[in-house]
Amino acid sequence: MPKYVQLAEKLRRDILDGKFKIGECVPSQERLVNQHKVALTTVRQAVEVLQNEGLLKSVHGKGIFVQDASAYEKSAKAACEYKIGFLFAGSSLNSHFNHLVQLDIQKYTHNSGINIVFDTYFTGQQGEEQHITQWSEGLNGVILMGYIDDNLLNILRKNVKHFVVIGGTICSNEEGLSKITLDYKSAVLQAAGFFAGFGHKHIVGVVCTDTTLPVLCQEFDAGLKAASQEADVCTEMLGYTTGNMNELVNNIRNMPQQPTAMVSLGTEHSYRLMAQMVTSGLKVPEHISMIAIGDKRLTHGFTPKLTCISVQSEYVAQMTVEAVVRAVKSNICTFQEVPGVLSLGETCIPFKK
Repeated sequence: MPKYVQLAEKLRRDILDGKFKIGECVPSQERLVNQHKVALTTVRQAVEVLQNEGLLKSVHGKGIFVQDASAYEKSAKAACEYKIGFLFAGSSLNSHFNHLVQLDIQKYTHNSGINIVFDTYFTGQQGEEQHITQWSEGLNGVILMGYIDDNLLNILRKNVKHFVVIGGTICSNEEGLSKITLDYKSAVLQAAGFFAGFGHKHIVGVVCTDTTLPVLCQEFDAGLKAASQEADVCTEMLGYTTGNMNELVNNIRNMPQQPTAMVSLGTEHSYRLMAQMVTSGLKVPEHISMIAIGDKRLTHGFTPKLTCISVQSEYVAQMTVEAVVRAVKSNICTFQEVPGVLSLGETCIPFKK
């Protein structure tokens, strides 16, 4: 969350809680800079947000004064009623995680007193553009799960201005877009550290997703490099694939020493890679950790030591609601990285041809 948004929320709470009285002059911008250890630009942006909300008023030559908060509270109460769309793009996230996030969002909104009416849409229907255009009419915002491209957003922008994406985007125009994604760099580092604890010294990484996002791949690679320094292990990036496993399998075959541990980004294609390794006569690494935005249930596998690093649906739900309300209410877009949680998969029977 941007620092000016955090500061604006802190000052807003102080005003609504009565710490600053109506007509009282708030501390000068220079004093706020010193109090909160932020830049002057951050303070100015935070003050501007509160001025737009009617909580503060700037009087030239005199200072910034607190306004009557009753009008804000009335509008805030009205703004707590939103009609938000849920759109699932393709199969980028698993249905189990989708269901958990929906349930947790409804639970969180109920507990926080925010009234959000949800309407759900799954892509992949015939006459997609017409269906999405009709579906999105009257929505205050849309929560999108999966990898979102310009074509889909352009259709939605006919009726909607605010979006929160859980997952990733392949967009040249990110206007009105807030994003919630996994902190991939720390996830890779976490997996490598976990492997190092079992004595693995040679760890390979591979990105196996439907769409190879440059920024995502850079974070993944940065995590491997950080692991080689912090966990005292040798890490190597095998490559990226969106479905063709032959090159990756050949890279593994040509390695002087077969890896005993692997970090992979993506789930479905990771399983396919493991299967192709077996059919090609290669030994599947002893430890494998799959990184995914969804908490994939590891009920099938090719090794008895399978782990997954994913995000908790409850945390994603809370961040999503806060992001969509912030976007609709204050027109503020945010980018937030969620820390991953490592979970152990069930013990599985090794895959056999």
